[in-house]
Amino acid sequence: ILSGLQDLYRTLDGGANGNQSWVKVAGYNMSVHSDQMNIVFDPSNIKIVYLANDGGVYRSTDNGENWSELNRGLVTSQMAEGIAISNSSVVVSVFHAGLVTTDNVFSRTPVWKGIPGGESQYNKGIAWEWTKTYADPKRTNVFYVFGTRLVRRILGSGISTTNIVPIGNFRPQAIAVDSRPDHDIILSSCREPDPNIPHELVPKIKRTLEGNSDTPVWSDEIVDQIRRDE
Repeated sequence: ILSGLQDLYRTLDGGANGNQSWVKVAGYNMSVHSDQMNIVFDPSNIKIVYLANDGGVYRSTDNGENWSELNRGLVTSQMAEGIAISNSSVVVSVFHAGLVTTDNVFSRTPVWKGIPGGESQYNKGIAWEWTKTYADPKRTNVFYVFGTRLVRRILGSGISTTNIVPIGNFRPQAIAVDSRPDHDIILSSCREPDPNIPHELVPKIKRTLEGNSDTPVWSDEIVDQIRRDE
């Protein structure tokens, strides 16, 4: 039996001896990547087994004891929180890599580059991992990134690593931009600490009338009878 989540373990006796049965054969601190996703035995040869994980695809010819990778020429990425598209520009959050962007997604060979910096709640200051992205529906090549703060990402001509402007010191969960040409309203939902109850988070809706500003003023909307778990 082969079984795993982050690491991969192998037993030859069906697990009859409990923890003593299982031997780690892949994962952290080993040559085979961690975070296992799928395992398939070859139906015509029980000694051959294939393993898929965050590092790609691996193959074993000895029932999963030893592995060789099959990733020559294979480039894969796992999208973490969706893709934001505006014209030919794209900003997407990639699992274990943070934000990547291209300004010519329609090309047969688009050039992708990482965006340096970071607002991740897990790797603060290191990467944009676990952030969400949203394309402004009326401002071309303008994106919003949901990190520990609300960050606006503006793409200039070509791939740029500048113009990353924080426009709110709260942690958003969703955003809505008023698409009417004569309005600059932006709404954003978030959860903030309750001043009356320590360690409790209160759901809120933030609103600004200054969507074009790099320093917009945000106010709290009045929401009647909103539950803490909503």
